[in-house]
Amino acid sequence: MPESMRKVMICKHFLRYGWNTSKLFSISILIWALFGGQIRANEKEEMICKDFRTGFENTFAQKDPSSIEKPVGEPLLKIKADAFLKETISAFHEGRYGDVLAPGHSALRIYTNLEDIPGQGQSLHYLGQAQRRLANYPEALSLHQRALDLAKKVRDIFLQGQALIDLGDVHERKKDFTAAIGLYKEAIQCLNPPEYWQESARALRQLGDIYVATGNFENAYGSYSLALQQAENAKDPERIAEFNDYIGFCHRQLGDYQTAMEYHRRALDSEELVASSDLKSRARARSLNHLGLCVAKIAEADVSEGKAEAAKGKYREAIAHEEEALGLADHARDRWRQGYVLRALSSMYRELGVLLESPEASRAFQNSLSRADEAFDLGIAMKEKEWQGLALHDRALTLALLGRTQEGLETLNRALDLWNEIGDLRSAGYAHRFMARQFYESNGRLAEAEASCDLAIIAFEKIGDTESQAFTLMDKARVLALRGKMENAAGLYDAGISKLEAVRTKAGFPEFRKAFMGKVYDRYEEAALFALGQGLKDRAFQYVESMKARTFLDQLAEERVELEKGIDPDLKEKRDHLERDLGDLIARTTEEYRKSAPNGKVLAATRAQMESLGLELDQLKKQIRLQNPLYASVQYPDPVTVAGIQKKVLLGEEVLLEYFITSQGVFCFSITPEEFNVVKLNANASDLRSRVEELLENLKSGPARGEGYDRASAGELYDILLKPFEKTLSGKTLVVVPDGILSLFPFEALSLTENGERSYLLEKHAIKYVQSASILALLRAKGHSRRPRERFIGFGDPVYDYDSFKQGKPETDVSLSGRGIAAGISKTRYAELGGRLGRLEASGEEVLAIESLFPEKGKEKVLLRDEAREEYAKGTGMDQYGYIHFSMHGIVTRELQAIAFSQIPGAVEDGFLTMGEIMNLHYNARLVVLSACQTGLGEMERGEGVTGLTRAVIYAGSPAAVVSLWSVDDTATRELMTRFYEGMIGKGIGSSESLRQAKQEMMKTRYRHPYFWAAFIMYGE
Repeated sequence: MPESMRKVMICKHFLRYGWNTSKLFSISILIWALFGGQIRANEKEEMICKDFRTGFENTFAQKDPSSIEKPVGEPLLKIKADAFLKETISAFHEGRYGDVLAPGHSALRIYTNLEDIPGQGQSLHYLGQAQRRLANYPEALSLHQRALDLAKKVRDIFLQGQALIDLGDVHERKKDFTAAIGLYKEAIQCLNPPEYWQESARALRQLGDIYVATGNFENAYGSYSLALQQAENAKDPERIAEFNDYIGFCHRQLGDYQTAMEYHRRALDSEELVASSDLKSRARARSLNHLGLCVAKIAEADVSEGKAEAAKGKYREAIAHEEEALGLADHARDRWRQGYVLRALSSMYRELGVLLESPEASRAFQNSLSRADEAFDLGIAMKEKEWQGLALHDRALTLALLGRTQEGLETLNRALDLWNEIGDLRSAGYAHRFMARQFYESNGRLAEAEASCDLAIIAFEKIGDTESQAFTLMDKARVLALRGKMENAAGLYDAGISKLEAVRTKAGFPEFRKAFMGKVYDRYEEAALFALGQGLKDRAFQYVESMKARTFLDQLAEERVELEKGIDPDLKEKRDHLERDLGDLIARTTEEYRKSAPNGKVLAATRAQMESLGLELDQLKKQIRLQNPLYASVQYPDPVTVAGIQKKVLLGEEVLLEYFITSQGVFCFSITPEEFNVVKLNANASDLRSRVEELLENLKSGPARGEGYDRASAGELYDILLKPFEKTLSGKTLVVVPDGILSLFPFEALSLTENGERSYLLEKHAIKYVQSASILALLRAKGHSRRPRERFIGFGDPVYDYDSFKQGKPETDVSLSGRGIAAGISKTRYAELGGRLGRLEASGEEVLAIESLFPEKGKEKVLLRDEAREEYAKGTGMDQYGYIHFSMHGIVTRELQAIAFSQIPGAVEDGFLTMGEIMNLHYNARLVVLSACQTGLGEMERGEGVTGLTRAVIYAGSPAAVVSLWSVDDTATRELMTRFYEGMIGKGIGSSESLRQAKQEMMKTRYRHPYFWAAFIMYGE
């Protein structure tokens, strides 16, 4: 709680415990005479006095004077006690914890003699908090228990709640999380907002800290969000900033660094409204510290992806944030934050030094050591043993990189001595783990490395840190493998993955689980590579499936429960309103871009509003989830096994090909109902990416440049990806699970040679794609509530130039063709955000031609021109159609993924059906076709693959979706789609085979170049 608010609460307590108002006023005059000069010199204390007066006046106005008359006792002793308490508080907030004790006990003795309950409560609070930071836990518990007993005796709710939180804080520091959680929850029940919201929010915040430490991220987010809500209700900008920072911290610990940074920027915005420069400096130092840590994490990711130059820039940016935070913390005399920032700087300079060449590297390492030494000296001044240990740990890390092994090991052992002395198991566990990796394993001292791993595992197990247990188990597995103990190593990898799965489950929200999987992806990959190296094929496949598209798998499981029924109607209305507001902003952006000279400031402001609304919508969706009881009924599936795929999922004529791109090579698992093999392919990750990117460029842009398709390169890629499995593939339908760059490439365009004749892969095989084998298993599992109907609904030829349309004039048709495609094939169905939307006449012809193929006339529905509206696509009757066809422009950018319907002024919807809106719809379809350009693209995420419109329509209620990988000519698309439906509906051919035959027919026309037919692929079942 801010000290100013504590003063207000103390003032209220004076009145509660019987101070006569006239005598209290006299005492306040004496206090002002004694300390007024100091107060005037300190803006923070000036604010406290103002809050004290305001709190006194407000409380007095609510009291019956007759109820508060009581003899004053010894006013001068009261003044003396207050002076001691002021000295206590000042020492505490400046991080001089040892200096808290003498004045604190002096104040406590006087307050006790005066029977001054508020004074005793505050003295006990600060004395206990100081002892907690000095690691004197028994004394801290004794002081806080004394405060609790006193509060219960006089039935003081505020002091009781405060003491419960303080007791929980000590247990949290001791890593007794169970006891701490119980005390925090008891405090929350005791404190009743809004009167005691500050302490209630403190309890929620500290409860969130424990949930983060134990990997329970959904509960952590819920606790932090409730604290933020209380601060927002009170309109307290300082606390609003604080709790935004803690939500950001939650996201950072998950590995979602971009979202974390958004929250920290929100905190910085809120801090601009804090009146006191001292309090503002403290708050800004905290936010900038967190922001710098996020940027450093992004730099780490750049390093792992081989982007050294980008990483250097990010580390320098992070250091700049931390240096600014350090200056602010120093200005505010916030030693706690100074120590935190100094250690962060030591780490950042160390990691930057690894990327630099001498002499810059030497300077960076020296800066790292200097900052660690400053942090250590500060820890001594504060008498904070834990922080002394952390500073020594940072110093040891840098010494290890400098090759000063013995000095580093001695430094780390000094840190361990401190942590063992105060019982800090978490820090001790980290030290043992680091010692094993950097000092023992790296120097071939494997027995010592194993022993250190064991000590770390024991420490993490005692405090319930499952994630750190998992990492250390896998570290030990690696050490055992080096010692030749392969069977034991395999068991430890299994145990480590199981624990990571447990943490992932506790993470809760799908986006939290996704962020967590991104953070731990490398450990899953390590386990899979070990299993592959040992010939443990089944186990390797299980690990790989655990990495792939897990968030989407969870979302599909949730889709099978009618979660919308459990949503609070008010929250649903708010969600829908926010989505409409986002749509309006998108429309405003598009309208601005249509101007001959778009206003950059307007566009920047609108984009900022979109980001803010997007974050608000994200928060609301989490709130909806937390309050929706139906989520408890969701059965989340485990990744499928090889035996499960063979016995229950694959059809006899199918072969599943699952690719796995790693730092140590590219692998492919081949599974049929009878066989299972895995092959390391003849290419590394970098080589494969280069080959695919070059062929994609030729594939998409060749016609525009008058170039033919590079069949030779397509043949080389076939040799890498499929030739090892030719015997298995013969006569089979291919079910491809792509990975990484392969998600953007259509296998149909691969070229092979048989008996001297070249052919495309699609001429030999029907091909379908799926995000993972587990998703295929879920899509084929029984459990659909209703059988899809055979009815068709199609949307096409939307109106984008409404004014001309209404006047019967030719509509403006400005093509948004990709890469300057030549006249005659220039009209595509892709529009960049901000581009003009040209009419697509052929899309209407396409929909009408498809509609004529369905036998039950009158039951099909075609919505063209001004009827091709977004509100109809979102209507309640959409679940009556088994085939849903959208033939219009697609928009796929970083800001927006959407289908562009008619742009009708004054319409209910904005005309852009976004990915988020699609996921709120409820289809019951057999197939959804997105006959627009680039609808198969989206954001590429490690492990998850491409997240975009494809997933959205499958989630909305369709086991299969046809999408496109690049911008395709309008007329060619009409030809392909008409042929596709003719085979599927007219001839009763299966969807994947029908798509294959349609493409083969296109090869016999002027559209034979694969640019025209290879873009459209089928995902799902």
